[in-house]
Amino acid sequence: MLSYCVFLGCIVLTMLKYGNSQGSGQSLIKDGDNDLVSVFEAWQRKKNVSGSMGSKLSLVGVRINCIGKIPDTLCVPIKTIYLSNNMLSDVDGISQLTNLQHISLSDNQLVYLEKLVSLKTCKRLESIAIGGNKVTRMPYFREYLLDCCPRLRSIDGKRLQTSS
Repeated sequence: MLSYCVFLGCIVLTMLKYGNSQGSGQSLIKDGDNDLVSVFEAWQRKKNVSGSMGSKLSLVGVRINCIGKIPDTLCVPIKTIYLSNNMLSDVDGISQLTNLQHISLSDNQLVYLEKLVSLKTCKRLESIAIGGNKVTRMPYFREYLLDCCPRLRSIDGKRLQTSS
């Protein structure tokens, strides 16, 4: 089952299996349907709720492999999104979150700098957690991020030096 917890205006979704007494389980979302929107919509169907929510969305460890087209009602309020421990190999689609200020992409499958180019459209992005991805070992990784996101103030919890 897809369990959730709402606290401090943040919706937290966690992918769990639900099963019968024999222990066989079935996932709420189908394999191949593991994008951010499918996971969120599956949660909405299960809980019969509307798209209204706080400014934070946590989809940690729910096997998301792409972001997809996000409904406008979901895009507007999101300022913080937690997408750690998933299977993302790019951040295409993140540009829809025009108010995004903080993103956690730690422990995904991000390998190439050019797969982060969509971050350029996140004009308000101030912090990013991206450790645990091979892309962080690429030459000029930090410089690339700063070029994409000039308002960036921290990477992986470390404050960036401001140049005078």
